[in-house]
Amino acid sequence: IYNRLFKKYLKPIPAILSKVNDFFVKYMQTKPWVAVHVRGSDKVYESSSLDQTNESYFGFISRIVELNPNIGIFLLTDSSSVVSDFATRYGQRLLCTAVSRTASDVGVHINNQNGVAIGEEVLIDVLLATKCQYFIGNQESNVSLAIASMGTWRPGFMFLLGTGSARGDNVVLHDRVGHTLTKEENQLTPSVQTDKVLQSATCYDSLFAGYRDKSISLLDLSANKERLIFWGQYFAHGNCFISGHDGVTDWQKEGKNFDIIVDSDCLDTLALFVRYFPLVESGGGYLIENTSSFYNSSQGSPLNDISVYSFFKKLVDVVNINCWESRISVTDYFSSFFTADSIPKFIVDSQIASIEFTKTTIFIKKACC
Repeated sequence: IYNRLFKKYLKPIPAILSKVNDFFVKYMQTKPWVAVHVRGSDKVYESSSLDQTNESYFGFISRIVELNPNIGIFLLTDSSSVVSDFATRYGQRLLCTAVSRTASDVGVHINNQNGVAIGEEVLIDVLLATKCQYFIGNQESNVSLAIASMGTWRPGFMFLLGTGSARGDNVVLHDRVGHTLTKEENQLTPSVQTDKVLQSATCYDSLFAGYRDKSISLLDLSANKERLIFWGQYFAHGNCFISGHDGVTDWQKEGKNFDIIVDSDCLDTLALFVRYFPLVESGGGYLIENTSSFYNSSQGSPLNDISVYSFFKKLVDVVNINCWESRISVTDYFSSFFTADSIPKFIVDSQIASIEFTKTTIFIKKACC
């Protein structure tokens, strides 16, 4: 709805649009860009975690640069020290407009500046940011939220960091944890994504190619409602999106399974998979995100045959379980993970159709009955 409101009511004058176009043509049109909005100055008094939030940008930028070696970084900031830091890190990759900035903790807008001129500078920067392919901002900033809502961002190409949205929750626009998001509510939600989406978003299109035009149901085991909003936008034809564990019971009471289940937290991954994979509909899929973090845990060595990753490597063999030699027992094969009487039925019954590994995800597809 914010996107619609901006389109309806924000009408920049031709002089501003001309400045935006001239800058874009001169400096930006020949390559892709990630727009990065970083707050400084007086924002430190509004956000106690501003330093941590600003530090978290660099991991996202590194990943985007890794995926797009030729990409430029278009920086929007009120802080001259942030510009200096980015210039040191990124050199000629960095681009900024010549706007009013400060090296102090006094906001530019209250530092005896021309309010109209500052407003014009901000608007030009915002409009340029919406022309970029990626955007990383701070959800505690209204400028970042405006860019997020005004741009047409592909799934996985826009990220809002920070600890809480400056807009706050609105019962019309936002969902409650464990509450079903209706199709009508999906169409009203802002374009918001969370920190962890970046690592796996680039593979969504290939993993979910067979689901996006269908009326699917999805369970995201994370209790983060912003992820639910993201899925509601990504699967535009979906009819049910549930976040967290609390909403599962009511769905099960109706005798329904989920077409897609997503685990992004990497906490108790194996236990959650054993518990929730039976709730995947035939032909559906179970997505585990951020799997590179497995190597950062105490069991992270690839030589560890009882790690989470080792389990899913073993699970690959279940795809062709009917071809096993008769002397090989399924219970023996998985004895490192389950006792003979606790091995999941879906493993014994070979309900695994396929397993796909990427750098940061594992996607397990359930066999059709």
